[in-house]
Amino acid sequence: MKWAARLASAGLLFTLPLSAQDSGTITGTVFDSTTMAALPGARVAVMGTAVMVEADAAGRFTLPGVPVGVHPVTFFHPRLQELGISASSSPVEVTPGGTHAVQLTIPSEVTLLRAWCAVEAQGANYVPAAGFVRDSITGVGLPRSTVTFSVIAFDGTLLQTYTGRTEESGYYRLCNLPPGGQMRAVATFGRSASAPVEIRTDEGGAVFRDLELVLTSIGEIRGKVTDDASGEPLAGARIRILGTESQQLTDEDGEFFVTDLPPGLHLLETEYVGYATQIDSVTIFSDEAVLVQIPLNTNPIEIEGMTVTARARVGDPLTDLGRRTDVLLRPQVDALMPRVRNMSDLISAAGFPGLSVREAYIDSGAGLYPGVCVEHNRVRGGGMGCAMITVFVDGMRLPDPASLLNEMNPVNVETVQLISPSDAALRYGNQGANGVLLITTRRGR
Repeated sequence: MKWAARLASAGLLFTLPLSAQDSGTITGTVFDSTTMAALPGARVAVMGTAVMVEADAAGRFTLPGVPVGVHPVTFFHPRLQELGISASSSPVEVTPGGTHAVQLTIPSEVTLLRAWCAVEAQGANYVPAAGFVRDSITGVGLPRSTVTFSVIAFDGTLLQTYTGRTEESGYYRLCNLPPGGQMRAVATFGRSASAPVEIRTDEGGAVFRDLELVLTSIGEIRGKVTDDASGEPLAGARIRILGTESQQLTDEDGEFFVTDLPPGLHLLETEYVGYATQIDSVTIFSDEAVLVQIPLNTNPIEIEGMTVTARARVGDPLTDLGRRTDVLLRPQVDALMPRVRNMSDLISAAGFPGLSVREAYIDSGAGLYPGVCVEHNRVRGGGMGCAMITVFVDGMRLPDPASLLNEMNPVNVETVQLISPSDAALRYGNQGANGVLLITTRRGR
């Protein structure tokens, strides 16, 4: 034993592994009941020991060398964080040399939802409901949307309603829905609403239903491919929208037209025999047509991105070359006249992307007064606040646009033009930070 004493004094003594008589083995699987699939990569551990292993691609694991006795077994996986829960532990009694099986699971969605609603629900006889409210085109969750479940009688009479709000991710949860009834679910976000969905609440169950709103609209890209040196159009050039199945060949004038594109950043790949393949990027906003010019070089040299020559809402004339703008010209104003009563109606009917018009209480410094709030969604105010857009009429800035806009007669309007906050800040400085609305009258044009 002298060698052991020397190793101990030198700090080199280590613990010998447990023998088969002092330990056992735990095997099992990790399963996600919310997706009904195995949970590969889960880290499984025996609490109170250093025994830990990672589950394989099928969610299986083997924990050898577990000390004899009763030990809780638990696991960790990023999926737990997504669901906002912690894994429970399963006690396992390990016998000398024995092999013991255990099943580790993430509870089902119904179990989780009923557990989350246990505190909110009044009594045990209830049906919870949950899901996401999303934009139908982009799939983006819509925060602070209103979700309404209504109890409908057999004759279609509305009997009772239950409402809730979505979280920042667009997720909603409603507890206390009555069991065994026919209900109608609707989600609203601003002025947009989803189509009503008929839902039945079965006793002892739960409702999982996503709701979609038509918040954004598709856009389009129109462009022309030319020879960079001569400027001549290139017919037959192939245009592909990467990440989609959209592709076009340019016509005899070198022009192409791609439709049904969701809002967002798109990559355009242009190929033509004898020319360098070029990839450009362009961002499309909701309900927008973008015009682009793509010059190709015969030599494969690196050039800067495409030049956007004009942008406008789909169907409207293109104005203000080189700058994003939305404009309502006199023919469109005249067409809207039968449907508008005042300027706020006209601005709303214009359908400018990102612009909202609502009734609000404006702080004048001496108190709150009712007025019309015109604001851009990028800088939108909250509650009774209003991030009022800057308004120019015939080149003069309105000192109090919230009230003065209501006093204007839309019959006298020649054009209405919206400049987004980013472009307005460059042109007008701080006074354009919330965006700018340019209005010309038929007397001041």
